[in-house]
Amino acid sequence: MSDHALLTAYARRGDAQAFAQLVRGYQDLVYGTAMRRLRHADDAREATQQTFIKLARAAGTIQGTSPGELGAWLHRTTVNTCRDLVRAAGRRRTHESAYAQARPTADWPGDVSWGEVSAALDEAIAELDDERRGLVVEHFLAGRSQRELAGATGLSPATVSRRLASAVEALREALGRRGVVTPTAGVLGTAMAGALPAAAGTTC
Repeated sequence: MSDHALLTAYARRGDAQAFAQLVRGYQDLVYGTAMRRLRHADDAREATQQTFIKLARAAGTIQGTSPGELGAWLHRTTVNTCRDLVRAAGRRRTHESAYAQARPTADWPGDVSWGEVSAALDEAIAELDDERRGLVVEHFLAGRSQRELAGATGLSPATVSRRLASAVEALREALGRRGVVTPTAGVLGTAMAGALPAAAGTTC
């Protein structure tokens, strides 16, 4: 079933199985985003749970008909949820430091750590236009292949590849404006592709 059909089934009939399927399809995306923002597994699980609670409440208002629409909505909602949790807890700096030390990126050159990059990454993603944000979220954060995205969007694989490359370069520029210098778009793309923390044991 499509995201739209699953959302409709839950919003209109309270179909728990439909909602569970949505959670299974997107929990890695949500948890990975939360982990990058919060740097602590317990907090990331809490943010994941709160995000899906918000999805349940808003299911009737989300269309989910365009490829990447629901993923982009969940990404944006997760970022906002994490921001609220950070403000309430007042402990983001400690978590960022601990996470950067615990999860080094071997291929990241120079003095810039992946922790520094990932701290600003989700806000940079949120600044992309709808199409490129949807492609980035679906490919790098939800783990869908370029071939899958081509089939879902009706674009050619070459066009999907070009638009993803454009999006990654735009992210690199956005990070630069935040004072986070990344060496090349290729290195940033490779780092994002391997950045999703394992979500085993995540419960929602």
